[in-house]
Amino acid sequence: MLSFLIIIYLSLLDGILGQQELCEDAFSCSGLTLSGEALCYGFHSCVESKFDDVNLVECLGGEACIGSRPIDANDSIICSGFKACTKIRYLNSINSSIKCTGDKSCENGDLTAKRDILCSGHSSCIRSKTETRSLTCLGKKSCQQMSHAGVLSNAQCDGHASCSTSTIVADNIYCRGRQSCEKMKALTVSDTAYGYGYRALSGAAISAKTVDAYGYRSIEQAKLDSGNLKNIEIIINAYGYQASIGSKKGGTDILCRNSSLCTLNCKGDGCDGITLTCSTGALCNISPIECMVNHTDGSISSQFISCPQYIASQSSQQDQLLINGFVTRSDEVQSNLDYPQEIDEMMDEIESQYEQLISETDDEDEIEQLSVYKQMEDEDDSVSKELYNWEECDDALECEGRLFNSSTPEGFCLGYMSCLNAEFDYDGDIQCFGYKACMNATQIYTSGTRSGTSRDTGTAKGFI
Repeated sequence: MLSFLIIIYLSLLDGILGQQELCEDAFSCSGLTLSGEALCYGFHSCVESKFDDVNLVECLGGEACIGSRPIDANDSIICSGFKACTKIRYLNSINSSIKCTGDKSCENGDLTAKRDILCSGHSSCIRSKTETRSLTCLGKKSCQQMSHAGVLSNAQCDGHASCSTSTIVADNIYCRGRQSCEKMKALTVSDTAYGYGYRALSGAAISAKTVDAYGYRSIEQAKLDSGNLKNIEIIINAYGYQASIGSKKGGTDILCRNSSLCTLNCKGDGCDGITLTCSTGALCNISPIECMVNHTDGSISSQFISCPQYIASQSSQQDQLLINGFVTRSDEVQSNLDYPQEIDEMMDEIESQYEQLISETDDEDEIEQLSVYKQMEDEDDSVSKELYNWEECDDALECEGRLFNSSTPEGFCLGYMSCLNAEFDYDGDIQCFGYKACMNATQIYTSGTRSGTSRDTGTAKGFI
């Protein structure tokens, strides 16, 4: 009996907690060794803890598992508290998934999961590295500035700027949120890159078998390189309204290298601003064919379709000059992208300074004032990077079911499935330029006459 009690006592001294341990209070399991199911619900509840042979890990409290030892879990890892799983060398779900649902919950992390990784909190996986089968980025800036994301299947970027300025390798990527995949450092897709959102792939460096540019300004200033995709047909569908519209900073560049087959399909003004460069030994097609015959300068065809500028190399020496020009323009675009990143870093530093000041004072009035200032900085940050009309519905499913009337500006439905089931109670243009924008919407006024209770679908442009 005595030896049995001694064993129990020694186990407690070592801080080993088995089976299921509920760490509800602040610092309650801090520095201990956890096994079985680790349930870290309190503030700093599992700070600097060691996770040994754990199955389920739940870090739900604020900074609950911050600074802990590397976590290898047999089952799921859930980080829903503010900064719950930051400053951990790596997180690994051996058989299941990782869910980062809190603000900055997995910031700067090294995440590996057999099944999937979910980043739904604001900046939840910002500046992280990931390896998984499926990656879903729902929160604003949730997967922004990832140095590497290896995805065996699909990557879904639905949040505002969710995957911008990242490097992602995947089978397919769905860029549905506003500016969701904008200015990506490198996007390598073995199948299809879907540009559904407003400026979804704007300024991105893309290598993909198929690119669907359905969103408004979806591939503006993008750089598409056939690269090593040889003897495979590469298809670019520029169907969105002003999908590649040129600007003072340049338009969209497509480089079709030797031994590549590239097809560019144009509708409306989707190809306005595109330059297609075809190297010797490459086979290039443009639809409509008239664009390759009579409108290689980027003019408008007889079918009122904006044609791209088409450049066909005549020699290997010219190939090199054209490729050098493509690379130079790509570098210029990327250099223009550093400024928004600098703003992000500056705002993060300001936020950290406010948090430090708040933590160092006990004066409640001072804490309240600092919190107000911090909130004002956050609000300023939300509009500092790009000034745009707040009435624009330019994110995925934004303005669903909304009533537009004469007291509001004209409807600009630019995001993926934006203005779904909306009602437009005025007689004017409704700009439904997002992919599947204004589906099932009704215009109560038609040609100056109220349509009564029938609410027939309006005749304004963009309705589907």
